[in-house]
Amino acid sequence: MEFPFGKILADSIAVALIAYMESYSVSRRIAAKRGELHLLNASQELWANGVANLLASVSSAYPVCGSFSRSSLNDACGAKTPLSKITTMVVVVISLKSLTGTFQYIPQAVLAAIIFAAVW
Repeated sequence: MEFPFGKILADSIAVALIAYMESYSVSRRIAAKRGELHLLNASQELWANGVANLLASVSSAYPVCGSFSRSSLNDACGAKTPLSKITTMVVVVISLKSLTGTFQYIPQAVLAAIIFAAVW
């Protein structure tokens, strides 16, 4: 099976732009809510996403972008430091390792409702 480089490059650019737009919109929403919109820098966000995706590609990881539901949940809980993101990561990894078999029985509509409630 042959993969044309131009097609892969076009798809990669689209994924990168969508990931950047999602990540920036999440940070913009939370910064506006906190009254810290003046601290937000779009160039810095793009640079951080680019470096994170470059480093993730070395280990064959998924593309990196900001999670709207997790960021909203952290903000709603009053998280202030990066330690909250590490704590969230540990909880997600433990949940995925131990509950994946159970998660397959949850209807997609319920999962959509959970995400909607976290973002709202």
